Parts: sequence; structure tokens; C-alpha cells
Amino acid sequence: MLEIPEYINYDNLSKFLGNYSELLKNKYQFITIPKKIPIRKVIAYGVSECERSKNFSKFIKNGDLKQIGRFMSISHNGDRIIKYNSKLEETSYNNEVTDDLLYDIIQKKLDLSQISGGYGCSIPEIDFIVDLSLKSDGVYGAQLSGAGLGGCVMILIKKGYSEIIIKLIKEKYKKKFGEECSIDLCKPVKGSSLYCEF
Repeated sequence: MLEIPEYINYDNLSKFLGNYSELLKNKYQFITIPKKIPIRKVIAYGVSECERSKNFSKFIKNGDLKQIGRFMSISHNGDRIIKYNSKLEETSYNNEVTDDLLYDIIQKKLDLSQISGGYGCSIPEIDFIVDLSLKSDGVYGAQLSGAGLGGCVMILIKKGYSEIIIKLIKEKYKKKFGEECSIDLCKPVKGSSLYCEF
């Protein structure tokens, strides 16, 4: 991972990507051309998500909801753009994958599943719901779900805490953003099934 540059200057894309640089430029058609494009943190996000997915089924089989929730939160940190403090005030969030961070991970002998990386496709409303949830009793983990830039939040909640969490999110979300949010209560099952209460 250290061999991957943190950023590539936009003007040097063809040097790193060859003919693929034109595909990238055409696909994204930047309204404002960035001076530099983050590479390492996006790759770190993708690689670490793959590592988390390899371990996820093991935690499900073992019923280790705490570790599943932890992985959900690490994953969301790679998506997030804002962090909300204990007073639910916006604070900045840094998801850079610097050389120092990688050396620290290597020194601590952490595996790649522990790196959140930096995909950054969340929105403030989703980060708010995730942070509010994670500060609440009865929540194992929370993360963005869907394609990003919208999408929704999955929250893994202990049995018996759902109604409390739903009420809290609805109240705080309306106060913060001035509009209602919708919440579906779903129960995980083995095999293929759908269970929702509306």
C-alpha cells in the first residue's frame, strides 16, 4: 500500500493510467477539474472492504454481533464526510491514508480490515444518523447502505431497543434538518426472506 501514491495530479493521469486516463476523464466529466485525485485512500477503502467481507461470514456464523457492528462502523468511516461530536455538532473528519498511518498499522500488526480508507460517498444526513445511532445504548453498529450520495443507513440494534432508537432518530433528525426521515424495521433471517413492519 505504501507504493501507491496518496494523490495523483490530474495533469499526470496518463502517466499512471495510460489510455485508461481518457476513459476516466470521459466517464466523470468533471465540472471543476481537480488539481489532484485521491488514489490511496480509495484503494485502501476497497481493499479493506474486501478483507472485512471475508471475515464477516465467520462473525455471522459465530453470532459475534459486536464484531459485526465494529466492522460496520469501520466501513462507514470510509464513506463518511462529516463527524458529529457528542453534542451532535458537525466536526471535520480526516480519512487520509498517509504514510504515517500505514506505518502505525504495520507496527501494531493490524490487518487490512481495520483500515477504513476514504471513499467519501456519504452525505451529512447519513453521517448524522450513523453518529446519533452509535452514541445510543443498544446499537452494535451503523453504516451507509446503497450507492452513496443518498442511500440509507443500516443499524444493527440489540433486541428490545428498536423503538427507542427509532423515536430518538426521528426526533433528532427533524430538529436538525427540519424534515421527517423514514425508518423501516427489518429482522434478519436465515435464507431468503423479507420481513418489514411499517
